[in-house]
Amino acid sequence: MFTTALSRVIQPKPSFGEVAQKPKGNASRLSSMQMQRSALSRKACSLKMKGGCARNSIVCSAAPENNAAATAKPIRGDLPADVLTGDDLSQWQATVTMVEEVGFSVEEAEEIVTRAFGWSSQLYWRKSKIQVIPQPEQVAESIAYLKSNIAKPADFVKIVKGFPECIALAVEGGPPGLKYAVQFIKDEWDMDGVVFNMVLAKKPKLLGNSVDCKGTCAGMCHQCWATS
Repeated sequence: MFTTALSRVIQPKPSFGEVAQKPKGNASRLSSMQMQRSALSRKACSLKMKGGCARNSIVCSAAPENNAAATAKPIRGDLPADVLTGDDLSQWQATVTMVEEVGFSVEEAEEIVTRAFGWSSQLYWRKSKIQVIPQPEQVAESIAYLKSNIAKPADFVKIVKGFPECIALAVEGGPPGLKYAVQFIKDEWDMDGVVFNMVLAKKPKLLGNSVDCKGTCAGMCHQCWATS
């Protein structure tokens, strides 16, 4: 017993290097936190690099696969002018020319028609209209109806540019439909004349509304009068 007690007393002290290698409780926890932060930082940098280098659209992994808001714009090979032929191409070109004549450049008109008929963004259509071939007669009727209700040409251009989908909406029928939307604004909101023009120029998406929840959500906020 004496020998054991003596060996405990005269045990050699650890060297300075050994002491340094064994952190105290607080230092150990601090070291662990620093390692976690470093790992998170590397992960964040990796995500940024992936996002910066990606050439196609980036879809959030937390979003549903059919989320229209994350729908990618078409790649060059899917552009209408590249893939359409025959009568389809003729109808497309006629529609682009028609839009160009109301106050847009060729490039702007092409972009407007591309979006209006579901060849690019699906923020409004939600896949209910995908790569549709425009009907020049319908587009001409819609443009004529809009111009008859919008006094200033500048406001008309602003409305079509702000909500290209309006030229793909028919005048009759609906909702959604142009006459339906115009009458709703005039009758339900009691807006006409100058005020009507100002409202549409500021919020052209009103032309695409199709539902009035009235307190009971229908899950179509992008086309709802209550959220406009």
